[in-house]
Amino acid sequence: MGEKTREYAIKDAMIAATHLVLAAESLGLSSCFLNGWIEDKVKAVIGAADHPDLAIAVVVPIGYAAEPRLNPGRLPLDYNVFVDRLGNPYQI
Repeated sequence: MGEKTREYAIKDAMIAATHLVLAAESLGLSSCFLNGWIEDKVKAVIGAADHPDLAIAVVVPIGYAAEPRLNPGRLPLDYNVFVDRLGNPYQI
């Protein structure tokens, strides 16, 4: 499968991370998905520096929030939900 194997592994990691975030939230913990990390430094922190074939697909810190999260509200559906194609906004 070649490159598809990597693609599927990344997608599976994202699905698992989504469940992790939901489970953490249900326990009163906070989390967020990170992007833009330096892979070699992440590997060093988790003790995987000696594993060149290991790729970091997702980083999700979990812990107790220092302060309560503000509710940013929701965008209107017609802003981000489309019917059949982009540019055809969902009408309530």
